[in-house]
Amino acid sequence: LSPSTLIAPAVKSNAYGHGLLTAAHAFLRGGADWLCVHTLHEASLLRESGVNVPIYVFGPTQVEDLEEAAALALHLVLYQEEHLQRLGELAHTSPLLIRSLKLHLKIETGNHRQGISLSRAREFVKMISAHPPLNLIGVTSHFANIEDTTEHRFAELQLTRLREAARELEELAGRPLLCHIANSAASLLWPERALSLARIGIASYGLWPSPTVRSETASLLSPPLS
Repeated sequence: LSPSTLIAPAVKSNAYGHGLLTAAHAFLRGGADWLCVHTLHEASLLRESGVNVPIYVFGPTQVEDLEEAAALALHLVLYQEEHLQRLGELAHTSPLLIRSLKLHLKIETGNHRQGISLSRAREFVKMISAHPPLNLIGVTSHFANIEDTTEHRFAELQLTRLREAARELEELAGRPLLCHIANSAASLLWPERALSLARIGIASYGLWPSPTVRSETASLLSPPLS
């Protein structure tokens, strides 16, 4: 990956069975920049164990848990109206607390799981900009099928859509934003296009995301994969 790409291994589901804390501290010793989890509980366990790097929560968060997430200084995916409304309230009642929360807008680029349209994302950015304690730092999406096929036209389209959305939202926000979509498969197949952050899951543990990615990547490796 590019030296400018942050590496964020996923330690969700007890680090795929390897042990949440064991894996997290091993990745950090190995040079990981961030860690990814699915739940606030996982993030809380990491903080209690002394992990102080950015923690990205890509699973759904309940509205009533936003204050806890802020207290843990987490990075959250934002795509729900009720969450945005609550964040606006907290910007008035608890500005110092909510400033610790880092927000990443989830753009719907074709995966149809979570995410909002670009037009709605514009409204989210305007709302966030109207409440200075709210801290938008990223724009994200998720590939639909990059690990399942050797035909990557749809993944290319998703990448283009995300980049275009990020450029427009950066202009609207008036500052640079992290832009990220790369998973294990994308990081292996397109290392030069991992953008700001690579959220690497199963490949962090030495396993291929799929037989398709393994066969595609074999020709790129030196020495060749046996």
